[in-house]
Amino acid sequence: MQEWFVLFGDGFSMPRPWWYRFLAPGYRHVIAMRGNGVGWSTIIIEHVGSRMIVDVRPDPVDEVVLWYMQHNRITHALKVRVPNPDDAPPVALLRPPMTCVEAVKAVLGLSAPRIIFPRQLAHRLRAMGAWEVPTLSLSDAA
Repeated sequence: MQEWFVLFGDGFSMPRPWWYRFLAPGYRHVIAMRGNGVGWSTIIIEHVGSRMIVDVRPDPVDEVVLWYMQHNRITHALKVRVPNPDDAPPVALLRPPMTCVEAVKAVLGLSAPRIIFPRQLAHRLRAMGAWEVPTLSLSDAA
């Protein structure tokens, strides 16, 4: 099993797209990250506008999640376990246009064509057994 952190918030980049006003506050953007398994690095997957960003940070995943929660207006962070790609049966899947939600669903191997909004994704992950990562304020982290 792989452990992923899925972070929800009101956006991590400026300027905000016009469609943000139609999304639920606190659920306007989603990114996924997990420990690399090689050393103490973290893989971050994010889809922004017309670009897919895959970043590797040289810090442990717990520290990167905490940093994002303190600096990027994260309102919800979930930790979820999903099967390793080699353990899941290969299934061809036609995905809708790429959004941040579709990018995270693809990374997690989640086939859920009716889930198109970040809030729906959070609800589905909780139903799958994901648990909430407690948010810490800067004073709590010190």
